[in-house]
Amino acid sequence: MQGAALFAAGTAVVIIAAYCATYFIGSRGMRTRAARDIRLRDHFAVSKDKSFALVEVRGRVYLVALTNGGAALLDTYDLAEFEASAPAPAGRMSFRDALSASAREAGGLPGFIASKIHRRGAGKDEPGGDGKGDGKT
Repeated sequence: MQGAALFAAGTAVVIIAAYCATYFIGSRGMRTRAARDIRLRDHFAVSKDKSFALVEVRGRVYLVALTNGGAALLDTYDLAEFEASAPAPAGRMSFRDALSASAREAGGLPGFIASKIHRRGAGKDEPGGDGKGDGKT
């Protein structure tokens, strides 16, 4: 009987020590994360495995398309330009609404994405291309 009580007490001590260690390590990890230069400004899921994200890195904002196959950079903004073009806080627009408005202006989401790809530099086979692209879109 005394052996069972010692076993239960030992198990409780191990569980409490594991909890304290996990809590300590987890809180240290959160502090180091907060000091990094990368910040997720907004995220919009288009489907289960496709989404868009606005990521801020050292004074620049990147619009990124994310899929299971990887990520593609769609556009880049200076933080000052991005903040200046953002609606006033009272009428602040969500990322979903901003993306929808931009897509409507470009004639739908495929037109919006195509306009961003062509702006970066079209392939040599396409009109307006600089000849440096690989011909893929």
